[in-house]
Amino acid sequence: MMLLPLIILSGLLALVCMVWTLVRIGRDSPLLALGTFLFLPLGFIHLFRHWGEERLDIRTPFFAWMAFTGLLVYAEFRAYHWAVKSFEADQALTQNLVAQAGEAEDGNDSLDRRLRVAKLTGSVSFVGGRVPLGEAKATLEVPAHFRYARGDQLREIAEAMGRGITPGTIGWLLHDQVSLSEQHPWIVEVHWYPLGHVVEGDSGRLAAANLVAERNRVLAQAGAGGPVAFEWLGFVYQPEWSAERGALTWAEQTRYDEREQTLADCYADLPGRTGVLRYSVEFVEPERIELAFRAARLMAAHTRFDAGAGRDDYSRLWDKSSGMQLADLASGAAFTQ
Repeated sequence: MMLLPLIILSGLLALVCMVWTLVRIGRDSPLLALGTFLFLPLGFIHLFRHWGEERLDIRTPFFAWMAFTGLLVYAEFRAYHWAVKSFEADQALTQNLVAQAGEAEDGNDSLDRRLRVAKLTGSVSFVGGRVPLGEAKATLEVPAHFRYARGDQLREIAEAMGRGITPGTIGWLLHDQVSLSEQHPWIVEVHWYPLGHVVEGDSGRLAAANLVAERNRVLAQAGAGGPVAFEWLGFVYQPEWSAERGALTWAEQTRYDEREQTLADCYADLPGRTGVLRYSVEFVEPERIELAFRAARLMAAHTRFDAGAGRDDYSRLWDKSSGMQLADLASGAAFTQ
């Protein structure tokens, strides 16, 4: 996690500035120095009382102490937020793996699941036509024979299916010929990740050898102690950037200990002004890889960001930069912070 160096550095600098401040306060009043250590705002008494005095002035160390403490709190909050999201994602991915890639259910379990899913299907509104993707400030023209449902309607039916809703999910797309009550229905998931602006970056980083090495490095870091044992087998379709469509598409293959057969994950990422819109079909069986990959790519081709929300609308002055490039999306590095 890249926040750890920031936490360590800001903590050390805050400690140095704190000692510097307390030493200067202690020259005049050891009691006030102790009080400031226990309750920082007491330092303002000394600050205004000895403003500008050479030996007792604490303006520089005192304000630096506050600044680095604030940075430390911010970094710890980000780390906590990352840990919670990572835990939720791990839970959801584990549930999905069991549901999509696990062993076949026995007859009674399968029937019970199908009945629960069928009962809840009526509560989910699948629609076609033009669909606003509000969080992403984009619009999807749902392709023929597909239907879209918003993420806020899916939690109950996902639980009934044994799946998890991963953080960032804003909807599902389902083909007319696919039923949610099937044992392994394939679903195009729609995600919005407000990472900030992602630049195209160095095209050389998308080269096969470079990207495979980077992907393996990211997985080695993230996979240690993870909930599911797996072996990443490489890209089925090499990540490819289409400037015309504004989409990065690829598919990768993984072997899980829970299942001998390899499974694939297919992705289409559309970087926008403030984040990344992703279409994904995960845990795909070998015979469905091309179909799933085409489905994710099709959704990207039918998506347009709203006016002012596209990748080219980014403003260095007003918008947040993610510090990431396209290669970081395919390698997974953009999602490890």
